Amino acid sequence: MLVRADALRAVGGFDRELSVNEDTELMFRIKKAGYSVSFEPGLVVRSFDQRRLEAGLVRKIAHGAVRNTALYLGIFGSQLRRNDWGYWTTDVAADAKPTSQ
Repeated sequence: MLVRADALRAVGGFDRELSVNEDTELMFRIKKAGYSVSFEPGLVVRSFDQRRLEAGLVRKIAHGAVRNTALYLGIFGSQLRRNDWGYWTTDVAADAKPTSQ
């Protein structure tokens, strides 16, 4: 993610109440503030922590879709914003070891 400093300041930066999906929520606010947001399909992202994928791709996609939709619609109260819905606190996350490089 690459964000212009003036855009980041204009929307107040990352929402520190969010335990997950903070990057997507930031992009929603930047777009709503009138800034351009684009996706570059040629960029490669490397992740060395596969715990969420190991717990199940369908679960990861569903979790992100539901949370991001609720964030976009602004229907989260403070309590729900802080709760990760088990995303990082499941037994899988506690037992999994990060994948080494």
